[in-house]
Amino acid sequence: MRKWILFIFIFIMMVSPRLVSADENYESYKNALKKFYTLEVVQALIKNGLDANTEIKEGYTILHGATDLGNLDIVKYLVDNGAEIETKSNEGNTALMIAVGNGNLKVVKYLIDKGADVNENNDLGSTVLMLASRGGNLNVVKYLLGKGAGDDINAKENRGYTLLMFAADGGRLGVVKYFVEKGADINAKDSQGITPLISATYGGNIEVVKYLIEKGCDINGTDLIAGSSAIHYAAYMGYLDIVTWLLEENEIDINTTNNTDMTVLMYAVYSNNIGLVKYLVNNGADLYAKDNSMRTIFNYVRSQDMLNYLITGEQEEEALKAELI
Repeated sequence: MRKWILFIFIFIMMVSPRLVSADENYESYKNALKKFYTLEVVQALIKNGLDANTEIKEGYTILHGATDLGNLDIVKYLVDNGAEIETKSNEGNTALMIAVGNGNLKVVKYLIDKGADVNENNDLGSTVLMLASRGGNLNVVKYLLGKGAGDDINAKENRGYTLLMFAADGGRLGVVKYFVEKGADINAKDSQGITPLISATYGGNIEVVKYLIEKGCDINGTDLIAGSSAIHYAAYMGYLDIVTWLLEENEIDINTTNNTDMTVLMYAVYSNNIGLVKYLVNNGADLYAKDNSMRTIFNYVRSQDMLNYLITGEQEEEALKAELI
């Protein structure tokens, strides 16, 4: 029995995104592990004495793990064998919060039918509905609203993030449209001045960015951190498509700066996207610019390839001037 329990401990820690290092290939990794985390395995563990409320790490239980994988049969079995559905991880997340974040409507419906609180908050003040908004399943969002989740479309969590910001950050166009049509404030700001547009830009979904601008959001709205606007965020993240669209379809100065005098080009250089830097340079970005600490684009170089581009070819003379002036 101890070997089985040790196995499940190790297994759940492996499959949980809250317990492993960030991995860009995590989804395929998780899908592969689903083949081994079966109802039969869980049944054998419970029958051999494993508590259905076993905590793996940091308040994360085996029910949380099953919910994370979206396995309704395992979730049902654990609940039928005494798993507490309102148990929270150390971050304050319940099984329902995990389910809505993954957009699994069947698991969501089951947990709610079993009494899961649709208006629970985690430690950041994020509600079930907010996490569902980032998860992006519009059917889950609508179902939660039908069950009484949230009575204020512009409600904020502890950091000031709204439902619309969660959806925009996650790149969830359908949910974004739904909230805007319901009256969500497209120019709301969190405690750091982040707007839905900045959230969408940071998230990288150009269709969400376009939609919010078409709906009249402030394209030049800036954060309270450094006075950066959407285009600075797009350049920082290296999103060539968003930067291109913002400049070519909107009246934005390619050399606009934030409160620290950082330019779009400086952020692009830092992003290490040579294609983006080439685009900006070819369209008039100022190679001479300095921020308020007298740093040039060269101070933001993070790779040899970027450095090579800036000091070779047609940019050599201009780039050297920018460094020396």
